[in-house]
Amino acid sequence: MNNGDTSPTLASKTADTLITAKAKSELMSARELDSQNIHVTTENGTVTLTGAVARRAQKETAARIVGGIDGVANVRNELGVDEAPR
Repeated sequence: MNNGDTSPTLASKTADTLITAKAKSELMSARELDSQNIHVTTENGTVTLTGAVARRAQKETAARIVGGIDGVANVRNELGVDEAPR
């Protein structure tokens, strides 16, 4: 019996955890990305990317990679771009 409880179910929490793990793994494996400063969270199938990348293209690549993962309903790409000369 639910009694109006809107907390996530164990199944949705487990799915979110698996999506987060898969996203982190795929981002780390992407040669065109430095994922060291990318943080990933997932809630109800919506993945949020935070942190910073060096170029706008990397921001777009990160969102594309994560959006292609099974179970991802939406990607909130909140990555900052730090294009400062090094």
